[in-house]
Amino acid sequence: MQQSLFWFLRTDSTKDKKFEPLGGLNLCLYAIKNHNDLTKLFVDLVDGFCSVNDQVALIYKDELQNHTLTLIEYISVISDLLPFLSTIRKEALVETGLISFWIDICAREGENDRNHSDEDRIIALTLLSELWLIFTEYIDQHYAMVETIVFMFKRAVRDQCRQLRMVSIA
Repeated sequence: MQQSLFWFLRTDSTKDKKFEPLGGLNLCLYAIKNHNDLTKLFVDLVDGFCSVNDQVALIYKDELQNHTLTLIEYISVISDLLPFLSTIRKEALVETGLISFWIDICAREGENDRNHSDEDRIIALTLLSELWLIFTEYIDQHYAMVETIVFMFKRAVRDQCRQLRMVSIA
């Protein structure tokens, strides 16, 4: 199983294998980007790798972030995966600290500091609201997380961008 995990996470191209220029994770990300209906199958596939050595944090935090070009692309992928991921690995997401990690990333990317476009901020705030909806019980037990989320939505409600205001209200 270790060899298959190595292949799955591989990022470099190999000269001796023409038809396998990238690892399985890159190929899967390409597939779900072009065929969104494959997202649940992707989560099921990755769950097979996670269940062997409890690699949830490695794959969904480190490797997935390394395999996406930008932080916003990473947030967007997590947003697509979260509904399926939360049904099969909800406890693991909490125990590994992924929820707090994602909240921190969304808070940074959703900030109105003129470094992030309105579209990027909408993507970050959307994931932030999904995390709060799915993990309400866990987040409500951590005052700092609740404060961060409420602060982000309060700022977004007062933003000049109408779409951002609508996302924060909804």
